[in-house]
Amino acid sequence: MNEIIHEIEEKYGSLLIRDGSKFLLGLQSFAELYRHQTRCIYLAGEKQFYQYSSGNGLWQPQRREEMISQVCFAIRKFANQRGLENELIRYQRPSAIRDILIYLEVQAKEEPAFFSSSGNWIHCRNTMVELAESGEWKMRPFSPDYHSRNRCDIVYDPAADCPRFKEKLLSPLMEEDDMELLQKYFGQCLLGRNLTQSILLLTGSGGSGKGTVANLLELLVGPLNSMQIRPGCIGSRFETSAFLGKTLLTGKESQTSFFTTRGMGILKSLVGDDTLRIELKHSNEQQMIQGTFNVFIVGNAIPLLEFESDDDLSAWHRRLRWIKCKNYIPLKPIDHFADTLFTGEGAGILNWSLAGLRQLLLANSTRLPISELQKERLNFLFGQSFQLEWILQNYLEEAPGSNLTTDEIYSLYIGIAKRIGWQLMPERRFQVALPDCMRSLFNLSRCRDIKRPGSDGRWTNRSGYRNIKIKNLASPVRTV
Repeated sequence: MNEIIHEIEEKYGSLLIRDGSKFLLGLQSFAELYRHQTRCIYLAGEKQFYQYSSGNGLWQPQRREEMISQVCFAIRKFANQRGLENELIRYQRPSAIRDILIYLEVQAKEEPAFFSSSGNWIHCRNTMVELAESGEWKMRPFSPDYHSRNRCDIVYDPAADCPRFKEKLLSPLMEEDDMELLQKYFGQCLLGRNLTQSILLLTGSGGSGKGTVANLLELLVGPLNSMQIRPGCIGSRFETSAFLGKTLLTGKESQTSFFTTRGMGILKSLVGDDTLRIELKHSNEQQMIQGTFNVFIVGNAIPLLEFESDDDLSAWHRRLRWIKCKNYIPLKPIDHFADTLFTGEGAGILNWSLAGLRQLLLANSTRLPISELQKERLNFLFGQSFQLEWILQNYLEEAPGSNLTTDEIYSLYIGIAKRIGWQLMPERRFQVALPDCMRSLFNLSRCRDIKRPGSDGRWTNRSGYRNIKIKNLASPVRTV
């Protein structure tokens, strides 16, 4: 400690300065001593002090009132050690402490990326769990060098399992490849950053158990590390500032219109490793944050998507992953099932998630891999946003000598869209969009001499297209 004090005084001046018969406290030197003893840092963008706790291994935020109290206590302790209680009591006043905090803000300043983790480790309640070069998870002691401010509040037990979670919740709810996709995403969420720049969408009927899955994910990550997305508010002035310090954003009970509400472009950036400027409440300052959040969306209905451009479409196609639950309703719903599972199998669910994360990390994957069925499902989801193009491409085929009227194509569109559950476009919009679609898909132009019998039995000319037919009108609608 004497060496540390010597270095501090060399740089900032004496801790104690004699002024006649009195002693003065070197405020800047004392600020540096406090910073060293408490491992205090200051993030200017957040206007927030943090101190490291060796007990839980976390860098924890300190309110300004807490900092004032702690600095006051440190001055009192310093004075007692040197027998100068009465001499230094004036430095325990708010004005002096404010000056020390000003020095601390400068001397303990860290870059905004201080908590941006790049390591392959998970902070658990009892230990750090890190992926070793051998490809196995190893337990490590807490250390300030991990720069951790988020933890999974579960005691790590490498032998724990979660049979009820897998067999009673997941297996009846989704297909095997969907369980694997969910496992990898759970693991990614544990890591605290979005390795694959992806959003996971989970849809299914009400009461099926998908809400339990979302609740378990929040419990796994830690309730203090997650926040719900408010549709329609994400683009508002201060909304994104609430995400500071969080790693998981959830959207529960999302509606069909979730992805078409204001601000969804920001959601895409929040997972895409983009840099976003945020505004803090009660401050004129702005801060830059990195879009490394994990996003988990749950809803009963298949959402609609809207795209501003081909680039926007491509970006969403890279980011979005979709698990469509089976039409499964438990015979007897269990109240607080997520809490019950977490209490009994939390350590096992943690291990299950770590196994998924391990697969991602060892594969060095920058995208969340999906199966052929999942690809088809995504194509269907995006097809809904281009529903006319999707229906024409899947249900019409070129056929020399055949023809279809515009009304017949419209009836085909209405029938398929209704059975799928898509929101129908107005007929007027259909009539405007159809010629461009037929031209781009089949290189066909509309003609006005397609012969069809009228109600009186006479043949009349109708608007339509030549050399095209419906593939198989009797075939069932393709859904996924």
